[in-house]
Amino acid sequence: MEAIEDLDRDETVKKSAVRARGNGAANGSGDSKQKAIAHAVSTIEKQFGKGAILTMTADGIDREIERRAMALTALLEPTMILVMGGVVLTIVLAVLMPIMEMNQLVR
Repeated sequence: MEAIEDLDRDETVKKSAVRARGNGAANGSGDSKQKAIAHAVSTIEKQFGKGAILTMTADGIDREIERRAMALTALLEPTMILVMGGVVLTIVLAVLMPIMEMNQLVR
């Protein structure tokens, strides 16, 4: 089963490489950039194994998503505190207003 997954992954990588080469030519970017990227990818594959570049890419994407989630959470927490404070204030006023009105009637 693992061999089949490796073959599927190899085919996907080859198709992506062909697409990337085609897009580079259409965009007018130089071959030197593509050669540098291809060299970097082959070096990483030779040094760490075939799936290493995919694992490194996935780890990088995971870190980016986690960083964005933490930033969103950091912005959302104070907002939630303010909203909850407003809800509590509304409840307190809803309880105290009738009591104050009754106090005015007694005087």
